[in-house]
Amino acid sequence: MGTVKNYPVTLLINVKPVATTLTVIVQDNGGANVPKTAVCLYSDPTLLAKYRGTCNGSILLDTT
Repeated sequence: MGTVKNYPVTLLINVKPVATTLTVIVQDNGGANVPKTAVCLYSDPTLLAKYRGTCNGSILLDTT
């Protein structure tokens, strides 16, 4: 399994939502893109720890 990177997100109260795009590029150690890789977005780090490798409990699952 490769390296999992966690990025903190701060939610602000009473701020109107803004359309956002998240682009994920998965690369191997040599810098080559790795196609068709599962990417999971979790709202809670404990869910990531619990479901690592399965994407269960994620708020979004897609492939590159």
